[in-house]
Amino acid sequence: MNRTLSELFAPPEGFYGQHALLCALSATEPFLDHALETFTGRSRHWRRNEPGPYFFLMLDRASLRIDPVNVPGVACLEPASSPLWQHILVMHAKVALLGFGRSRSGPNIERLRLIVFTGNWTEESAKRLMELAWVCEVEITSKANESTGDIVAAGDFLGRLSGLYHLSPWGSKIERLLTAARSLPHDRKVPPRFIHTLSGPDGAGKPLTMLEQFTARGPKGGKPYNFIVCGSGFFEQARPNDPSQPQLITRLTNELRQAGKLACSLPRSNATLVIDPSRCGQVAGWLSGLKKDKREMPKDKQSPEWTIRAAHDKDNRVLHAKYVFLANRRGDSLSNGFLYLGSGNLSLQGFDSAPSPGRAGNVEAGVCISAGNIRSAIDNEISNWLPWGAELPEQHFDTLQPGTGEDEVREPLPSSPVACFRHEVERTFAIEWLDPRPCGILRGAQEVEMLEVGQANIELPEDLASASYLVVCDESRAYRWHVPVLDSRGELARQPFRVRNWDELMGAFNDFILNEEDVPDESSDDDGENDADDGDTGGPDPGDMSWTSRHCVPRAYNAHSAMQLVETISEKNKILSRQLQRLPDWVAFLLRIFKEALPESQKKEWQSLRVNFLSVLVRPHFAPNFGQSDNELRQAWEAAVDDLAEILGIDGFPKIDEGVE
Repeated sequence: MNRTLSELFAPPEGFYGQHALLCALSATEPFLDHALETFTGRSRHWRRNEPGPYFFLMLDRASLRIDPVNVPGVACLEPASSPLWQHILVMHAKVALLGFGRSRSGPNIERLRLIVFTGNWTEESAKRLMELAWVCEVEITSKANESTGDIVAAGDFLGRLSGLYHLSPWGSKIERLLTAARSLPHDRKVPPRFIHTLSGPDGAGKPLTMLEQFTARGPKGGKPYNFIVCGSGFFEQARPNDPSQPQLITRLTNELRQAGKLACSLPRSNATLVIDPSRCGQVAGWLSGLKKDKREMPKDKQSPEWTIRAAHDKDNRVLHAKYVFLANRRGDSLSNGFLYLGSGNLSLQGFDSAPSPGRAGNVEAGVCISAGNIRSAIDNEISNWLPWGAELPEQHFDTLQPGTGEDEVREPLPSSPVACFRHEVERTFAIEWLDPRPCGILRGAQEVEMLEVGQANIELPEDLASASYLVVCDESRAYRWHVPVLDSRGELARQPFRVRNWDELMGAFNDFILNEEDVPDESSDDDGENDADDGDTGGPDPGDMSWTSRHCVPRAYNAHSAMQLVETISEKNKILSRQLQRLPDWVAFLLRIFKEALPESQKKEWQSLRVNFLSVLVRPHFAPNFGQSDNELRQAWEAAVDDLAEILGIDGFPKIDEGVE
């Protein structure tokens, strides 16, 4: 099934996103912002006021950190000085663990989703590269099955990986998600499909390479596979003046044969390499050498003859996925398919290394899964679910480019010296250090207030004391980090919700997204042809007025705006009727809007009506449809309406059904 990458972050029906832990070589702000909106149902504007964080991100030490100001709701964890980093060439795994609940404000994670991906969390992987993703999802109350075992294994992996990063100040939130994953029931006798290079098969001992784990997985006994496809965006670094076959491909086929899982003799049509012609590493030198020397592909039984295919799809995307597919072929049918997909390139560094003392390697992750049967013509069918392409003619072999792999080892970037600033009293904040060393707080474009190494606290000016993040820089100002500011509750400080006019207030309600159908249509007509159908009663257009310009508007306008407010809330209530588990979130949203967004001048104008116009929100057709058995939710909504009326200062006036003077 083809789905967009961001769709993998969408909550299941009846659930919403709480927190997610992600890892990758790299990530980009546009993709993360889109994924966060999908996961939380909240626009960037709203997430600036409710910054979470919701995503906790672990990137390779050499990758640029994500700016949480540009992407509200993300926390990019700083690498710690763990000794294991000395044995890690590249943190290359691409995994996401997502936690969902029945309500945004609920204390319990009730559903977990695991995403194993071949690409990074970038718009390039989402739009311009051919990638593969594998997803499994379980309820917390699920009985032991394959998927629970995979999520337990992924939770163990992410827990180990998180030990390489500074978790403060988000450790408790991350641990809550990991505990939910590791606590799932599972059969310890059944090896998980999820594999990684941070530990041995029992969660301890010497780490195993992806090659070792792949050859150990899959069906045991029976007839060896006679069909193999190896696809990779890169096939190990090119070796100048060496026309030999990539070493990993040789090792892979040899290991599979020794394990009794690959036939010793394969026809050329049954062994395929799928490549990116612009970046295929040692494959380029190997194939051009074959053509130059006018030699045929090797035909001995220990080295299969390979068909070379240039990956292609209708969108002209470039191959980046990494996979190995095994099957039994009979005619045009394939049976008992077995598939590896994951982060590890089919290179020595990506597929045959693991970080451990005495042997450096990549952190990689993937899955080994049964892939079922294909009952029709191979080319037509296999291209529907694996990157594929036309066979590359021999005359094109010398046009192949080796390129460079993404797992090139780079110099790590320094981590932030400060974990966070914690509110103590008024404008005084405690400084929580990670690595005490000279640094300062950036104020404006150039001014820096230097901190003494180990300084305990700091009094911030008013403009910085209300920020969610402060920019900390090193002495040279060459490196900058966004450091979170925590409020008295230990949560990320949030900005007061402010709107400048009526139009922005109405727009704020659109920021509370209940489902896909509730997302504002940005392509709706702007020509005004249907304005007569918009319920306009002929009063002033609130969107054309600032708060301050409406002090002289007559009482008729105040009634018009009051009813527009009621109608806006009731329209959301209709949608909420299909998602009543979101009621606590909707109530919290309304309370915040009423407390923080409405100026006193607007409240006084509505008070001049001398009627509790919000009282209609508990009536049928205005309130959510609670049905016959939701008395507890109904009572919660009625109490919330009373609270909203109290905030507006209209709770002491007659309700509409009590009669109005």
